[in-house]
Amino acid sequence: MTKIWIISDKLNLAGDNGEYFFRYLKKKNPIGINSYFLLNKNCSEYNRLKSLGNILEFGSELHFDIFLKSDKIISSVFEEWVTNPFSNDYRYMRDLIHFDFIFFTAWNHKR
Repeated sequence: MTKIWIISDKLNLAGDNGEYFFRYLKKKNPIGINSYFLLNKNCSEYNRLKSLGNILEFGSELHFDIFLKSDKIISSVFEEWVTNPFSNDYRYMRDLIHFDFIFFTAWNHKR
């Protein structure tokens, strides 16, 4: 069975642990894992990364669909939108949501 992982940094900014981990997964292409990177479509990072494939637009129908099927949510930020994109409608969805949340701690990759 294929696992689904959603990876993110900030909504309008990539370039942190999430992006680098997503790039690692794209390069290694582990069997049984479909990884997606989550971003706001209106940010410049979206266009920069979309050539990698599997870039999810935050709040899109596809985002909600993939989110409900996710096995892992992996992020370099710990904010409510990461684990609850449904906002107030979460109460109607919570029985459908089953994922592990993994929080990356920050590190300085620019030396």
